[in-house]
Amino acid sequence: MISKIIVHSRTTEINGVCTRIINAYENYNNKRDVHLRSIIIKLKSIASTLSDVVELLNGDSLLEDKDLFRDNAIRDFYYLIQGFLYHPQKNTRNAAGIILDIFNRHGLGIFTKSYGVKTSIINAILMELSKPEFIIYEILLSGVVDAINKIKKTQSDFESSYLNIDKDKLLGFNFESASSLNKKAIKIINGRLVPYLNGMVSVDKENYEEFAKIIDKIIIDNNTKLNLEVKYSTVNEIIFE
Repeated sequence: MISKIIVHSRTTEINGVCTRIINAYENYNNKRDVHLRSIIIKLKSIASTLSDVVELLNGDSLLEDKDLFRDNAIRDFYYLIQGFLYHPQKNTRNAAGIILDIFNRHGLGIFTKSYGVKTSIINAILMELSKPEFIIYEILLSGVVDAINKIKKTQSDFESSYLNIDKDKLLGFNFESASSLNKKAIKIINGRLVPYLNGMVSVDKENYEEFAKIIDKIIIDNNTKLNLEVKYSTVNEIIFE
């Protein structure tokens, strides 16, 4: 009997299972079964949208990473300037105060802002820091120029990714929710594909058993991985409780 896929599998896992099932069918010799073909066609339709959703989710995840990089760059800059406020030389302390004043006008609250608002604020800070009257103070403070350049780089990296993801959304990615798509894929796999193959193996073992075993392995691989993750998570909760 073919196993059923665990219903709380994540979007990426469901997408992976669908892809493997479809690939297995493409290499399946018995293509004369019209009913089986109709099940796979339906699964393909959902899997195609799921793949786009996963790609978009991965893009959002990448964006979060790039946002974290620029946050860290800004914090490094802020704490570097803060350190210079306690420098023994008065000129250095004064220079640090002037540079820090630019940052303070926008405030550390930028870390709680939306991507778009934060991007605008950072660009405003960088534009002000690039004014000729402030460059001399930045040069006087060792490491500050490098810290500003790091902010520029992380800001540029973020903006590139942000624009690409925005462009994808503007091109018409009107997706159903990942949860809805997961349920539909699971319903096809557990409610149609698995029962059908189990039935066909019992009446035509020669033509269906090999394919059924492949589908069973695909589902078991997914379920085993998920169960191990749950088990590991439970152990960690006990250890760190």
